[in-house]
Amino acid sequence: GIELTVVTTGKVENVEFDSEYIKENSLADHITEIGTISQRDLFALYAYSAVVVLTTFIEGYGMSGQCLEALLTKRTPVIHVKSYGMEESLASVGLSFETAPLNWVELDDFQGLAEKISIVLNDREGHIKKQQHILDYYKAITWKSTAKNYFNLFQEIPSKS
Repeated sequence: GIELTVVTTGKVENVEFDSEYIKENSLADHITEIGTISQRDLFALYAYSAVVVLTTFIEGYGMSGQCLEALLTKRTPVIHVKSYGMEESLASVGLSFETAPLNWVELDDFQGLAEKISIVLNDREGHIKKQQHILDYYKAITWKSTAKNYFNLFQEIPSKS
């Protein structure tokens, strides 16, 4: 029941399932593909979006760059799909899906995603406020702490005598 315009820097036709779904449901008029943009424009895109929905789950290990960029604006609620890589990333900074309130949805749960978008849009400020502590956990990771952890791994390897 909510009319949305989806803005993407990607190309929808690159994903066959997406292209077919858009055609079958006559959604082309609700999608704007803007292509590559400057960092400044990207920040503005995130900052002035009603909500950022990240359905990416193939980011490998770590919090997706798009998610961190959106969180850094401190002005936009984020919805993100759950993935094993994201679960590992959260655990590495002492968080979990339950303790990192980022409006998580299951992959391929289209109804759940639609409901989550509606919930977030009805209380944008509340969702912005609750998600901000996530950045603190990720900003606590430094090159020095990463190097120390890496070095400690080598210390744990038994030496051959």
